[in-house]
Amino acid sequence: MISLSERSNEIVNFIEENEVYIPDEIQKQLLEFMTKICSYEEEEKKIFPHLVIGQNIETEDFRKIFSVEIIHLSTEKNKSLFYKRLKPLLPFCNNGWRVYVDIEEAEMRFGIMRNFSGIEGLIVDDLLRNSKENAEMIYKDYGISCVLLNPININTVEIIGMDGKELRINFSLSEQVESNEEQKQCFLDDFLMHTNDDKIRRSIKKVIDLFPQKLHGTICLVVNEKCQLPNEQLKDGIFFEQPIDIVGAAEEILEKDIDHTVDYIRQLDEKYYAITGLFIEMLNFDGITIVDTMGRIRGYNVFITPHNKDNIITGGARKRAAHALLDSQNEDYVGVYFQSQDGNYFYERIRI
Repeated sequence: MISLSERSNEIVNFIEENEVYIPDEIQKQLLEFMTKICSYEEEEKKIFPHLVIGQNIETEDFRKIFSVEIIHLSTEKNKSLFYKRLKPLLPFCNNGWRVYVDIEEAEMRFGIMRNFSGIEGLIVDDLLRNSKENAEMIYKDYGISCVLLNPININTVEIIGMDGKELRINFSLSEQVESNEEQKQCFLDDFLMHTNDDKIRRSIKKVIDLFPQKLHGTICLVVNEKCQLPNEQLKDGIFFEQPIDIVGAAEEILEKDIDHTVDYIRQLDEKYYAITGLFIEMLNFDGITIVDTMGRIRGYNVFITPHNKDNIITGGARKRAAHALLDSQNEDYVGVYFQSQDGNYFYERIRI
């Protein structure tokens, strides 16, 4: 008989290498939680828990160094109640927050931190990754140390340390094919074909990077900006008379010729956050979400009417629909992003 516990020392050693102290009583609960993190559900709702755990997270120094908003929610001295106190916080992760546990010898402090700091700001995940050059100084001068537990897909969780290193744990019994990061970049290039602003491209990339964590399977079709919808193949679904302009919302924030007040900028940030969140919700609906090369959402919950019933493709209905789009040879179609329920994805351009 073999078990995950045989490899637990490697996980514990990785965490300790990042100067994070976790008492034995919490270690056991944390390792048990890690076996559930990729398929975690509350009341039949899928949740991707993201957990920052370490020391001195609630300090003012941590807030300044990482520029994050932190909300303290509870304190617990009984370490055997680690998971019980953690569990009710995990649903916040589906709404743009990261759960944190600040562990000291006498007590544990639980709370959430905002994983969104405006269109130009870095998310918590990137801030931790980008701290690698200063990780030793941050620990030495401020006593701050932490790691992030981050589920990548239904089979894999990664632990990200402040030193920039990552440890990935795969719970699948079969060999997994890694999704190609270059394909995600290709999707970004087509979606923002008419946008050269680096800040806008970085902001949209942050949204796309959330897809493997936030989506439980999707098809997203990129069309050119002149594509008329609905059409003969795509006529069953919701099509917007006025496209939802994600790039336009980003440009409004980044407009340098206008002297916005701080409050107005905050409102624009929240508007952008709401629109990108809406985009992710649409992608989680059944059917196809349609965007164009100007960075606009054109429709969602769209179903395809196949032209060639002789072209048989193995796989689920979503995968068959994706390949039907790829084989359509429609000059108005640019490419198809497909993501399966296990989080693996591909992006292919239309074959014409």
